[in-house]
Amino acid sequence: MEDKKINWYLVDIIAKYRTAPLQTISYLIAYSTEIIGIISALLFVGYYIKNDGTQDGFHRYIPYISYTEGLLYTILEILFFISFLLLCITYLKSNKGMKKILMIIGMSIFITGVLFIAGLEILSSLSIYISIYAFAGIYFWTMFFSALLPIILVIMDFNLRMYGKKWLFSFIRTLFVIPALLAMALDGGHIDGNTIIPTLLFLILPITVYVYYGLKFMCPYCKKGYALKKTGSSIVGERDISIRKQEKTVQYNNFNQEISHSVTDRYVPGTETTYRLDYVCRYCGSMCRKRKIQKTMNE
Repeated sequence: MEDKKINWYLVDIIAKYRTAPLQTISYLIAYSTEIIGIISALLFVGYYIKNDGTQDGFHRYIPYISYTEGLLYTILEILFFISFLLLCITYLKSNKGMKKILMIIGMSIFITGVLFIAGLEILSSLSIYISIYAFAGIYFWTMFFSALLPIILVIMDFNLRMYGKKWLFSFIRTLFVIPALLAMALDGGHIDGNTIIPTLLFLILPITVYVYYGLKFMCPYCKKGYALKKTGSSIVGERDISIRKQEKTVQYNNFNQEISHSVTDRYVPGTETTYRLDYVCRYCGSMCRKRKIQKTMNE
């Protein structure tokens, strides 16, 4: 599905529609959404538009309530969600086992959370207000990690990695970075706390994971990340060692309830095995080797 030599221009993306239709549509939606977001940010820069349509000066920019009282901002979020959903569908089609289960769990929790908020908005329009203040923190972190899990899975998938990376950076630039920079520029260099927190969360964590695995599988010759493919492994050495093992002793009363416990350390025989891992670069074809040490107990 994923061409390792793909050039990220519209002509090249459209040309891949036959072999990767969902990825192509996903990219085009994300790309178009980013363009709309940039134009919208420039058009609405500095304006705080209220429900009655009046403008509250040119000195203040709040991303979540600018963009025509947040309506356009919500539309951009929906478009990015549809774009990423197409990548998730492709992921589910091409993966099995635990990877597929994790994707289903993450997307199910996230979609349920979105529908929950949508339900609250509908009730609010009917003048029925339900406070979730006590659960706001739990809800935020649940939604954050449920959204982060599918993003990490897509970025770690070799066939979807480039599409996922392009989507992620477009998403961050459009909904967080550009509004945050405009907020700083129009607010005397100060940034609103509601903007900086999600910006850092969505920016730092996924990029950290992406960079870590990129460096881990970087080709030492052409210096391209995510390039090494494992071709084989062999044992090059073994030696006997002692491994520390913790044992817990528990005392119970007549009602089978724990009354005390103690933890002791003892050393047991073990084996340290050194493996040689062979890799080949997907791009330049160079071969390299790495070593891996594994310690196991003999009992």
